[in-house]
Formats: sequence, structure tokens, C-alpha cells
Amino acid sequence: MKKHLSISIILLAIGVTAFATTPINNGQPFINAQIGIGGINTGTTTPTDGGYKFSVGGTTSRLSGGYLFTLSPKFSLGPELGYMGYSNNDYSLQTDFNSYTRTVQYSGFTIDLLAVATFHYTKHWYLIGKAGLANVSQTATLLPDSTAVSSTKTSLLPELDAGIGVNFTPHIGIDFNIASTFLGAYPDPFSDTSSTALDEVANVFSVSFGAHYLF
Repeated sequence: MKKHLSISIILLAIGVTAFATTPINNGQPFINAQIGIGGINTGTTTPTDGGYKFSVGGTTSRLSGGYLFTLSPKFSLGPELGYMGYSNNDYSLQTDFNSYTRTVQYSGFTIDLLAVATFHYTKHWYLIGKAGLANVSQTATLLPDSTAVSSTKTSLLPELDAGIGVNFTPHIGIDFNIASTFLGAYPDPFSDTSSTALDEVANVFSVSFGAHYLF
């Protein structure tokens, strides 16, 4: 945990330092909504004895807002606060012929605070880079024959995002983004013990398209 926090603080400090040492002309608040694919990065080991199946990943959605300060005609920098939700990961055990019962489910959400940088290489097209902290909250639920057992864990992980965007007007545009946390665990119900699979926080990733509005 201390290692995760140290690396996350370093990534956020890079953005803060760049912001603090660069002249500011003006800026704009913004909101952004994204939808894509991805989710919780849990294991996909196939048991040798068969009789199992799993569903990992699915749709993701993210809503964020922040403020971009114009540091030069091409370069902007600022903070962004976001919330991301994603599909559950399900692992199932075959109980009889062609019939499965879900045995482990992973669910969760992420709240992140990022330093955002944009670089306009043409009038309308620009590159996006983000770095900072992600508070990842995940619940692992073990579903035995009788009573379900759940364990909710949170971990502060470093996050890096990269993307490309285009502005159609001074206020409206779209973007393509790839995002991932790092240094999380890789729980795998088919190879880990039950306690390990329930107590670890996995990384979260997404590949998404979005639309933004600059006020």
C-alpha cells in the first residue's frame, strides 16, 4: 500500500509541478462522458478438470469534470475528477450437464483524481495525457451452496491515461481514450485460494469513446 501511494503521489506531483511552474493565461471548466469496454482485470485461468466458465470484462462508463488552464496556444493543463463504473466479472461452476451456478462475482467502481494535459497539433485535433491517483473499490462475493460471503476492499493505485480528441466547435468535441491503473493484484478464483481471491484489489482498465463540453 505504501509503495502504491508513493508512486501515485509522484505521478500527481509531476502534473502539479508542471502546472505551478508554467505561466497561465486563461482556462475553461469542462465535463466529459465516456462509454467503452474493459473492467476489472481478474484471472482467466482455465481449470484442467473442466466444468467451469467465466465472464470477464464488459462495458464501462465514466463521468468526469475539471478545469483546463491555457498555458500556450497549443498546451493546456489542469485537474480532473472522475467516476467510473463497469460490468461485473462472473465465475461459474458446472453443477450438472449444461447447467452452471455462479460461484464468484467481482464488482466495483473507481474514483480518480488526475492531472490532465492536452497538446493541440492542429487547430482541431489534440493529444491527451493523464496521470494521478485512483481509489479502486471492489467487492468479491463467494456464493457457496448456502450463504453468500462478500468482501469489499479499496486500494489507492496509480493511473495513466492516453488518448486523442477533436473539437468540432470551441465548446464541443469527442475523444478516444485508453486508461489503466497499475500495481494492483491479479486475483484468479480458479487458481487462487478462496481467501486470496476475495481479499485482493485488481487493476481496472478501459478503452472508451467520449464527448466533452467546454464551458
